[in-house]
Amino acid sequence: NFRSPQIDLDSLYGLGPKEEPQLYQDGARLKIGETITGDSIKKTFLNDLPRAGYGHEDPTEALIADPRNDDNLATAQTDVACAKFHNKVVDTLQRGEGNFSKACPLHPAGCPPDELFECARREVVQHFQAIILEDFLPKILDKRGLACVSGGRPRFFKIDPREGMYMPLEFS
Repeated sequence: NFRSPQIDLDSLYGLGPKEEPQLYQDGARLKIGETITGDSIKKTFLNDLPRAGYGHEDPTEALIADPRNDDNLATAQTDVACAKFHNKVVDTLQRGEGNFSKACPLHPAGCPPDELFECARREVVQHFQAIILEDFLPKILDKRGLACVSGGRPRFFKIDPREGMYMPLEFS
């Protein structure tokens, strides 16, 4: 199992656009799938995970880094929301607009094309981590637990540098 133990959205980004190009529109943007409405309304919306489509063994198979993220609607829609946010950050960085100078500190007017994906990924991951730290964890932890998490290193997570860092399958 090669899942990351970090909160780095590896289930969204996979190994990146060079190693898993089927997840990406281009070298920087993630694919978004279409939601097709019923017979009475003939319109599509970009609000779904990308799907394999007709001609494949399973046309409804989600084309995402971690197929388990299509197991329930809340997880799937979180993936879609993060992918849409990533694509907006890419657009903003490309135009050199917005307050994303932290995402690409060497290029405050925007990222060069070869660094665009990494700059946007860094920004999206930091926002996701901030949501967890500032909104989610205060709702589920008591004050001491929250202070332990936000005050530095966790006490019970030890890493042996000789073994590397990995996530056991049963916890992923």
